[in-house]
Amino acid sequence: MYYFSLNWNGYRACLLLVTSFVVLKNISIAQQHNPQRDIDTSLKITQKKAPAVSTEKQSVSASPQQYPITISKKAGEQQIIHDEIYFQREIRRIDLHMDAIDKKRQAVNADPEKKIQAINNGWYDQMSNTEKSLREERERMVKELERLKK
Repeated sequence: MYYFSLNWNGYRACLLLVTSFVVLKNISIAQQHNPQRDIDTSLKITQKKAPAVSTEKQSVSASPQQYPITISKKAGEQQIIHDEIYFQREIRRIDLHMDAIDKKRQAVNADPEKKIQAINNGWYDQMSNTEKSLREERERMVKELERLKK
């Protein structure tokens, strides 16, 4: 004979009781680890006064912005600030890349087998294209750096 005989309603009641116990236990654990914080609602938002507008004609310069540009990325990623340090680092990175290409080219030229293989694979053409794009990028970075320094 069976000691326990549960019908469908008894099974549902037992399942509901166990589920509610587990949920309540998890809620109490979460509250212990993350206590409620007081939120400061006394902050006031004030509007800045608009600058005075003169009635005289002002000359509008066509020069670009003279301050760093902040570029936002996706949520959770760091922002990139295009200031002098950023452009100096990028120029240095490009210079190092071009130096690495030169060293690799010297190593390939020193070994006749590698030189033939590089010619057959079109490696020299790829490196020439890469150097050309790096030079263009470096020129652009130098111009931006000079613009920021003005």
